[in-house]
Amino acid sequence: MQKIIIHLKNNETIDRYVNFLRNGYSEDEVYSKEVRNTIEEFMNNGWKVYLTSIENLDESRNEYMRVYDIENDKDLTMTIDEVNTEIKAMIIRVIGSIEGNFFNIKKYLEYLQNNYKGLVINDPKAMIKGMTKNYLTEIDEETLLNIGIKMIPTKIYDNHVSMDTLKHDYDNLSDYLIKPLSGELSNSLKNLGEIDEEFLRYKENKVLGWVVQPIMQEVWNGEYQMAFLGGKLVYAQCKEYTNKDSSIPTQKSRILHKYSPSNDEITMAKKLIEYFKEKYNLTIHICRVDFMKDKNGMPILLEFEMVNPGFFIGYMDENDNDIKKITSEIRKYCEQ
Repeated sequence: MQKIIIHLKNNETIDRYVNFLRNGYSEDEVYSKEVRNTIEEFMNNGWKVYLTSIENLDESRNEYMRVYDIENDKDLTMTIDEVNTEIKAMIIRVIGSIEGNFFNIKKYLEYLQNNYKGLVINDPKAMIKGMTKNYLTEIDEETLLNIGIKMIPTKIYDNHVSMDTLKHDYDNLSDYLIKPLSGELSNSLKNLGEIDEEFLRYKENKVLGWVVQPIMQEVWNGEYQMAFLGGKLVYAQCKEYTNKDSSIPTQKSRILHKYSPSNDEITMAKKLIEYFKEKYNLTIHICRVDFMKDKNGMPILLEFEMVNPGFFIGYMDENDNDIKKITSEIRKYCEQ
């Protein structure tokens, strides 16, 4: 029997799923549809499924202090040697905010990179690279244009940057956005003209640095997202932002639509994945390409997500066929 460990945010979250697995899922309880359906997909196809979280690894002892065995409804301790012997694959996706737990997550991924011999989705080295947005100033503009996608002019600052420095570098602050170098795209995303020194100092120890970019009006025409597994498109959607009174889009004013990308867009994304793999010597099992389009329909890169690219399963109807499609593709990929 093949065995897999699915990671959750923490032990409290594991406890909640233990309760769900024993007593059933309730519409009154908040839970991740992705986690539920992934568990069910693997178990219904002959896999033995375990749950753990990053906090359960005792690195000094090379031991997981808690691995929940769903089939036998009990907690286990497992050494890394036992994990290597028993566990074919791990999924590290629904693990909470990166911004708030950056160094613990990075340390855990480095441990797996050096000690675990099975399949990890996503590959730890790719996740570590994707945990910061340094790549936005490292990738080559001409190469991307040849691939078929534009870049946004980007400047990166360290986390000690002052408002005086930002005011010196930009004539009109309100024409720019600022977002953390580390963490998810929407966390702490602000209009540069709406922050102050107090904001920067409050966030200083929470982020590794800052990304500053011009506000692109094209985003109001839609933000497109294509998720790939093993280089194969598994899901695509478009975000429509409705609150155009705001200077920058917010996740609170979005409408999600399923999206059918063109062949050219799919080809572009596949070439972009290959570019990242070659440039950084990465194995990329799963990723998401986020982009908008200029007036001629040419993609403009927003983000290349390698850490925990969401499929937005939580926003789908319970019986949406795409939930089954996505989770079955992940299971088949692990089997292959």
